[in-house]
Amino acid sequence: MKGRWLASFALGGFFLLVGTSAEAQAQAYVGGLGGGSVPRAEASSNRPIYGLLAGARLHHEWGVGAFFKSSNKRESVEGVDRKFAYDMYGFEGSFHFDNVADGAFVGARLGFAEVSRELAAGQLRLTPLVWGVFFGYDHFLKEFFSLGAEGGFMVMGAEKGSLAGVTIEEKRWAMLNFNLSVKFWF
Repeated sequence: MKGRWLASFALGGFFLLVGTSAEAQAQAYVGGLGGGSVPRAEASSNRPIYGLLAGARLHHEWGVGAFFKSSNKRESVEGVDRKFAYDMYGFEGSFHFDNVADGAFVGARLGFAEVSRELAAGQLRLTPLVWGVFFGYDHFLKEFFSLGAEGGFMVMGAEKGSLAGVTIEEKRWAMLNFNLSVKFWF
């Protein structure tokens, strides 16, 4: 677990250094998103998802940033309601189609997740690696404000955990995310 936090801070420091070298060409943003997530995990269904975004566009087309997404829902498994939640956080890189399709972008994300699944024996908590791709569009209403849409495909890595002395393996699973976003640019 310490290694994951150390890697996250090291990557964050790298992106901060890269961001400062872009000087006047960078355009930073912070924002939020909300929408739906469709996980392909066992005993799960469509669910709401929300999150935060921050980053900067570098040299017009390229961008780096960070993301946080969270989803929490009770699922009915064999007639019993059980909690199934996940939080994803990490870093992203993006390519923006300036002068071709202004506002359109594609990118990739890499980070970690915290998955919590309520089982009969108790609460199973795992921290798998998460990665994926996304695409979207930002429509600028003002120079400093945009509304957008984003779609993405994320994969949760396999992870083993222990609950009541029993080792449980959560298999790798994927999800589709569809979100609307609000970003403030500066």
